Amino acid sequence: MGQIMRSLWALFFTLICCASATSAPRTPGATVTLCRKNHMVGYGLVVGLSGTGDDLKNNPMTLDMLKLSVGHIERGDFDPSVFEHTVAVVMVTTGLLSCGYSDGSYDLKVERVVNLKVVAIGDATSLRGGALAMTPLKGADGQIYVMGQGVLTMCPDDTNPSAACIEGGGIVAK
Repeated sequence: MGQIMRSLWALFFTLICCASATSAPRTPGATVTLCRKNHMVGYGLVVGLSGTGDDLKNNPMTLDMLKLSVGHIERGDFDPSVFEHTVAVVMVTTGLLSCGYSDGSYDLKVERVVNLKVVAIGDATSLRGGALAMTPLKGADGQIYVMGQGVLTMCPDDTNPSAACIEGGGIVAK
């Protein structure tokens, strides 16, 4: 009898802990019906590369993004050759968990911090040693949901030097 009671108490506490780990529904009595990942994507700039970044002559997108990012400085003597092979234009992706409830409401803020995957889309040969400048990531509806930035590390499941990860580099903004 004692073993059964201990098992029931363990089950009770497990259920209580699991229930408190989920986000609260919008109306009382609503239950979680579906959780899924919503894919987010953004385009940004990786800086601080030591000779492995994009060739600015061959990549007008990199040059345009660089001009936009330093444009607020309002310097008339902008010389892009200073940034040759030290920056790279990248695509940044992540998945944001979303849960739907039986009352029709949903919650996108189940996660507050997400991991990012960064991939060079220019002719950069490696992203090693770089840092992602602040990059907005959008959902399929065009809205910004995540802001990403941080120092790049090599992904444990990918040996491609032009791909990298930022663990905890995305902050849920919406």
